[in-house]
Amino acid sequence: MQKKFTNESLDGAWRRVLKTLEIGDDIDDPEPMSALVAKILIFMATAMGMILIVSNLAALKIWRLALPWPEQLWPLKVYALVTLPVDAGILLFPFSYAIGDMMVEIFGQRVANLVAVYSAIFAIFAAAILFVAKVMLPDYPGADNSGFVVVQSATGRIFIASVLGFLISQIINNHVFVQLRKMKSNGNFRERALLSSIVARVFDIAVFEVLAFLGKLSLKEFFMQAIFAYIAGVVIEFLISTPTKKFVQRLISWCHYDNGKVVR
Repeated sequence: MQKKFTNESLDGAWRRVLKTLEIGDDIDDPEPMSALVAKILIFMATAMGMILIVSNLAALKIWRLALPWPEQLWPLKVYALVTLPVDAGILLFPFSYAIGDMMVEIFGQRVANLVAVYSAIFAIFAAAILFVAKVMLPDYPGADNSGFVVVQSATGRIFIASVLGFLISQIINNHVFVQLRKMKSNGNFRERALLSSIVARVFDIAVFEVLAFLGKLSLKEFFMQAIFAYIAGVVIEFLISTPTKKFVQRLISWCHYDNGKVVR
């Protein structure tokens, strides 16, 4: 007799994978959406995918950051300026957390997770298309393909590290956000957004920095860049947290939809 395939027959690891992809029954489905709510969802989902891809293209711009770093701690602290290479994607990527927070607040955890998963899938698909174009399609004689080479080079190790860091951190951010929402003492959107990002960005930085830069930078530069990226991301989100809160409150009031449910 053929064994029936059910979630109960899967081991813990596979069940977690299915849960991440929202193939399961442990997270509520959203209630039916009006056309207005659907338009807002489409806009946010498109913005999320755009930020993921454009922030990686912006990473082609490497700028120099000078930071004071302690060279001697005792008996007197002595600091020296240390320069770090930082990509311009750091200016845009924190906005993905703001959009993710708004999505989980309005549409619920299932929808927010699915948008993160699909954004990551299409980002990897875009990188694959560029790679195939580079390897399989012969150059036209005399054509200047230098621009394509530059763009395609951005979809290498750093790009994949960024996509994986994005996906893992978004799933964790959404989970923490929802758990905080269940706690009445943490009912403020701004607090939930900041606390969930503080937790999620640890995993984002850990995954991204290790996959992208471990072995390419000195140990000192590696840790300095990781610390700066974490602090900079949290600071940027802190600065935009108040307008984000006001914006999401206006959207909920406007579309009468909150946490995946129709507000009657």
